[in-house]
Order: sequence, then C-alpha cells, then structure tokens
Amino acid sequence: LCDTKNTDGEPLINLCGGPAELAKIMGGDKDGVYNAFATHMEKLKELELERRLVSTCTLMAHDAQDTSIPIRERISEVESKVMSLSESSVSAQVQILRDHTAPVFENVCKINAGECEYGISTGYPDLDYTIGKLRKSNMIVLAARPGLGKTSLALNIADNVCSGGGKVLMFSLEMTQPQIIQRMMFAKAEVRHELLADGLLTQVHLGRLCQAREAMDKMNFFILDDPTVDILRIKSYSRAIHKRHKLDMIVVDYLQIIRSYGHRGNREREVAEISSGILNLAKELGIPILILCQLNRESEKEKRWPRKSDLRESGAIEADSHIIMFLSRVNSSGEELQFVPGKGKELDVVVAKNRDWKEGNCKIMFNGSCTRFYDRVPDNYAAESSLQKPPERAIVEEHEQQIPF
Repeated sequence: LCDTKNTDGEPLINLCGGPAELAKIMGGDKDGVYNAFATHMEKLKELELERRLVSTCTLMAHDAQDTSIPIRERISEVESKVMSLSESSVSAQVQILRDHTAPVFENVCKINAGECEYGISTGYPDLDYTIGKLRKSNMIVLAARPGLGKTSLALNIADNVCSGGGKVLMFSLEMTQPQIIQRMMFAKAEVRHELLADGLLTQVHLGRLCQAREAMDKMNFFILDDPTVDILRIKSYSRAIHKRHKLDMIVVDYLQIIRSYGHRGNREREVAEISSGILNLAKELGIPILILCQLNRESEKEKRWPRKSDLRESGAIEADSHIIMFLSRVNSSGEELQFVPGKGKELDVVVAKNRDWKEGNCKIMFNGSCTRFYDRVPDNYAAESSLQKPPERAIVEEHEQQIPF
C-alpha cells in the first residue's frame, strides 16, 4: 500500500486515511476487524484469482485466432496457462508427507512419556477410558431425551475442565446465564435445589454454596446465552474469545435450536450447514467442541438403547461428528435402570460412534436433585428420592451435619 500509487501518483494507503489510521484500526480492540480479517483475506485471494482467470481467458481467446501458430501449439499453450492458474491456487494447501512426520512422531513420544495429554479429561475416568478423552479438533455429540441430564453432564464436564485450569466457552440457547450459574453452584456444592425453593437452606448449605462460588470465581468459563445466535455468530464469537484467551473447549446447548445463516425453510439443509460449521470451527481452532442434541421418541417407545438414527435430522450430524454418545435410562436388554436408595440413578453412556477410539458403554451415576454426575458412587453419596418430601427446617437444623447435600 505504501509503495503502490494510483494514476495520479498518490500512494494507495492515503485512500484509507494514511498510515496512522491503518495503525489505529489494526491496533484497536474491535472484534469485527479481527473476526473478519481471515475472511477478507480469502476473499481478496479469490478476487485476485478471478482477475487472473479473466485476463488469461481473454489472452487465450485472442491467441486462439492466430492461425499462424499450429493448432497443437495453441492447445498446448492453453493447457499450460490453465494449469498455471490451478497450481497457484492449490500449491500452498497441498503439503508433502515427509515435512510433517517428525513433529507428529515427537508428539506421540511426548504423550507416551506423559509429558503432554492425549486429550482433555472429562473428570470421569470411566468415561475418559470409553471415549478416549476429549481430543483436539473433535466434534463430540452428546444426545439424550429431555430430562435425562445432558445439559447437567455438559456443565459438570465444563466445571471439571475449568477446575483443572482449562478455559471453556459455552453457548446456551436454552438456559439463561443466571440459571447456568445457579445450577453449577448447587452441583459443585452438592446442595439440593428443592431446599432453596422451600426456604430450607441452612448455614451449612450456605457455607458450601459460598465455597462453590469462590471456586467458580477463579474459573475461566465464558457464557453466551443468546437464544437467537446463528452458526456465523457462534464462529465469530468463538474466534474472538479464542484469540484472547486460548480456549480449551467449547460447549453448545443445543444443536437443533441453532439457526443457520442461509437455507431458511429447509431444516435438513440448515442442520447440515450448522453441523459442518461446527466441525470446521473445531478444526480451525484445534479444540474439542461438545454439542448437545435431542433424540426422537423411538428409543423410549421401543425400550432400547438409542441409535444414531434416533438423532433428529441425523444425517449430517452422524457424518460430521467424531464421537456420538447417548444417555440412556435403560440397559442393553431394555430394562429400566431403577433408582437405588443410597446410590442414586444409574445411567448408561452409550458410545455409538468413535472415529479415533472404540465404541462401547459405561455407567455413570446421576443425582438429579443437585444436577451432579459421578463416575462412581462416593461413600458420602445420598441421592434424591421422588418419594421423599422436603424436611422441615427444624429437622434440617437438627441433622444438618448428616445431610450431604
């Protein structure tokens, strides 16, 4: 820009306000500039290629009429010019294998020696073993019927990642930010939600909630609770937050209520565009994206484990995802997993697809009263019972030391 001049001899950089204005734009903290920069660069490359194509085709059309040159030479010249255009557009993207084997092997050795992680831990050892942890650039689908706790499990995983020093961004299209924070706080403190509704929180409970709040204040957990967000804004916000904070993971709750930028009225194409956008975003940022999905009613009607075909608008989701896992209230035989007093609700996590690991299933315990999941049954675990009524305040005060939630 500084060296190039227009027909009047004026430097082109003056057309955008001069060096000072350009430095101000690039040095400012405007999300739009940073988010759109890569897109604009790609567009400029495309326009430059289009200009070369038009220029080349015009020249070829002129040369094709020169009968003094043998026809075979003219065809060869056309092929050479077209090939030159093609090579210039792909040469920067195609890379030879031998230039990249060394860093990959070095990374394998580091993982084997324990110097770096194979993936991000969910905080649940059995689940980590089943899915191979949350790996970079992966699109991970967690699906279940309403009320089974998929949002709670996603929040618990996010909590575990943040508690380990990770940074998580969550797009919540269903719950508001205060609802998410309250649910995380009560889960972290292991306090039953109904105690708050009935005004039965004791000093013990409030002390636990205060400790949970202090722990949450130290987390790098970012929340966007806009229900109208579309896939383009999800990508834009993710790039901006990742640029500033180097995210470790993104959570999206949930896919079927996201809107695409185009294809309005054709839901199948919308979902395909959204699913592809999420996958491309995971690859671009190099982090796992956990996306929640709804299941249709078929698995409930047939009393069986969910299948990939039970995903609503499942075609593109099934093709794009690296991992698909379901929460199920029945076992592989179709038998209802009952509430066990003193232990809680046992759910099956069914891994129906795992591109880089293995398929399988594991058990996980869910305490619905405080929306907290457990990899195993802890000694002090006392889950809710739908038959129990909230205790009176006098009883709570008398036995507050024995109440684990």
